[in-house]
Amino acid sequence: MFFPLDRAKHALVNIQQGKVISRGTLQSTFIHRSYAELRRLGLEEDEEAAFREEDPDSQGALVVDHILPEGPASELLAPGDILYRIDDQMVTSFIPLEAYLDEHVGQSILIEFLRGGEILSGQAVVSSLSSITPTRYLEIGRAVLHNFSYQQARHVNRPVKGVVLATAGYMFGSSGVRAGSVITSIDNQDVANLDEAVSVLESIPDRKEFSIRYYASRDPHNDSISIIKNDRHWHGAELCDQDVDSGNWICQPIKAAPPAEALDIQNAEYPNQQSDMAKKIAPSLVWVNFSTPYAIDEIGTGRSAGSGLIVDTKKGLVIVDRTTVPSAVGDVTLTFAGSIQIPAEVLFMHPLHNMALLQYDPALLGTTPVVSAKLSSDAPEFGETIHAVGTSYNYEVLVQSRKISTYGPLKLAKSQLATFQDANLMVISTDTPYTHSSGVFLNDQSEVVGMILGYKSEGRSKKKFWAVPTRHINDLLQLNDSGSGTLQSLEVEWGLVSFVLARRLGIPEVWLEKIAAKNPDNHQILTVNNTWKGTPAEKKLLSGDLLLSIDGKILTSFHEVETAMQKPSVKLTIARDKEVMDIDLETVTLSGKGTDRVLVWAGAFLQEPHRALRTRFGINEPGVYVAKQNYGSPAQHFSIRGMLITEVDDRPTPDLDSFIDIVKDKGDRDSVRLKVLDLTGRVSVITLKLNNNYWPMAQIANTNKGWFRTLLE
Repeated sequence: MFFPLDRAKHALVNIQQGKVISRGTLQSTFIHRSYAELRRLGLEEDEEAAFREEDPDSQGALVVDHILPEGPASELLAPGDILYRIDDQMVTSFIPLEAYLDEHVGQSILIEFLRGGEILSGQAVVSSLSSITPTRYLEIGRAVLHNFSYQQARHVNRPVKGVVLATAGYMFGSSGVRAGSVITSIDNQDVANLDEAVSVLESIPDRKEFSIRYYASRDPHNDSISIIKNDRHWHGAELCDQDVDSGNWICQPIKAAPPAEALDIQNAEYPNQQSDMAKKIAPSLVWVNFSTPYAIDEIGTGRSAGSGLIVDTKKGLVIVDRTTVPSAVGDVTLTFAGSIQIPAEVLFMHPLHNMALLQYDPALLGTTPVVSAKLSSDAPEFGETIHAVGTSYNYEVLVQSRKISTYGPLKLAKSQLATFQDANLMVISTDTPYTHSSGVFLNDQSEVVGMILGYKSEGRSKKKFWAVPTRHINDLLQLNDSGSGTLQSLEVEWGLVSFVLARRLGIPEVWLEKIAAKNPDNHQILTVNNTWKGTPAEKKLLSGDLLLSIDGKILTSFHEVETAMQKPSVKLTIARDKEVMDIDLETVTLSGKGTDRVLVWAGAFLQEPHRALRTRFGINEPGVYVAKQNYGSPAQHFSIRGMLITEVDDRPTPDLDSFIDIVKDKGDRDSVRLKVLDLTGRVSVITLKLNNNYWPMAQIANTNKGWFRTLLE
């Protein structure tokens, strides 16, 4: 077996002479068959004699094997036809056929063929193989689309029509459309090629939802339909053409999308529920969907969902766990009554605990009877019967009665990633698990006594669920009402020790008596488990220190300590090595905005170092953190991921602004030298070669008017 070089030589000569290489096709596949088989297909003696006379060395002729639907010969030829003559020229092998088709692109030719012993003929226009071979692509919402090629069409026996989703990206991937799908309709308009697809997409306003009809390459005979949200705010949209001379793809922005349209007011009624309790709480529950185009803060997957609790219908406030909404960088949608879906924004990301506060526009719900949840001021007690309520993925409200079994400190395995982890929190567990995920605990009066939060787990289950008392919800609402957007923290991980261990550690008896009088139901003392690097507490507190009081007040719970921290400085009275001492400490200000700025450079997502780097890995050095990388980018090629860039070309980069100032003048294909710090604290130097043509620098920032993307050139 060898590959004949006749047509390859023909192409080379044309290239050397600067000529355009024309390639013709009938969108049909031919195979060479022996005369013995041709006779079984109906070849008569006269035609066989003509074939042998034309080419004495040939042992057979060409037979139609496959024809694409709607191709130039689809109404003329059929599988099993024996090719006889083209424009009165006998053709018995591939090379003469290819040569003739290449010379007659766009022209009508007369094809004679044998079918069942009868000579038939007809006209067909030779199409250009180049016209059905992709030479341009559209990148929109990080998705890549191009024309459906002839070779792809052959594999699935479909017409060469539609556009291929080569990469799903954020825009299509968020709706579950997989790469390799062939899109045949956009916004209820048929699209035969990329130009038609671009024309339709240019007319769709930003953030507007539209439908697509498509089929998967693995299942080409069954169409599917999906709803896509137009993404022109998180990412750019460019049409790229192949430049044969330079070997590059030249990209130009397509027309700007029309501005986002005002959302319609929608009304819905809640479906009937199986119990009175479900009926009462259903209008206070909402299903939350989150997706992010920039997976920063080591949040992992770009999509998540869970239950949210409506706490203020007038302001449109919803509480949700940070496993469902792990970042402020993303799109949040809320589903009410299993019928209405509207957008929401992240108002506050609790920097210490696993909760986020969302806000929607109440006017969009019209007369939909949403209700603010009634929050009980009392935490459930041991042995008390509560009702675990949650919403399933199909928006069904589930109620299960359980008994409170334990009320103890949250214990999570240390994550191997620099991701958010809760601490200093008492959680509620039940005697038996509940089958749904996030939701709430209700008492017999249908008041919320706890909220079920999902926590990421390193184990096989990937997520675990515990409930927290409603006082944490009230704290979050008070923080939001204060308008500061911040809270104070000592940045200490606390633990609890028994009186027995406290005595062995040398705590004075008088303090044990004071603490027992303060909390007669629970003889435990707070102790320092860990302090976060770079904080005042790290310099003055040691692991094992026993907390006796703060500002003269005896405190015995995580929540009391957290409340006492809400001031610039505090005085701690501790017991250490059998001695009692006072320590003055400044508290640390933490923001509830979350990460509000992302830099995309060389295909990497860069951000200011987030709190988890300090709390999980003890990294407090100045620099910019590489949160993620795009596939195929220079950042991936040179393995820039999960590290802190502290210098570029020997110049310090303590923050994003410094980094931008250093790299903004770097040209395409320039090399840069990066000094980096990995999560183990090891310093190394990495070189990286830029590719600004395909991976330009851009900034995504949260402003008063929302998130905006800006190219930095």
